[in-house]
Amino acid sequence: MTDKEQAVRAAYCFNALQRFMTQAGSENAIVTVESKDGEKEDLLILKEIKAAIKLLHERGE
Repeated sequence: MTDKEQAVRAAYCFNALQRFMTQAGSENAIVTVESKDGEKEDLLILKEIKAAIKLLHERGE
């Protein structure tokens, strides 16, 4: 699979997830994570997934 095909597939999956979460009324869903040092942080799920997809694409994974 080429990089372009992977990017298109990732974008399609993200958009499908976004539509599903919007229909479920949770498009702005927040998850609280705790780091190893005990710090807690609230993360927007869709924003974090999109950032992860972008990072993986940049790494070529």
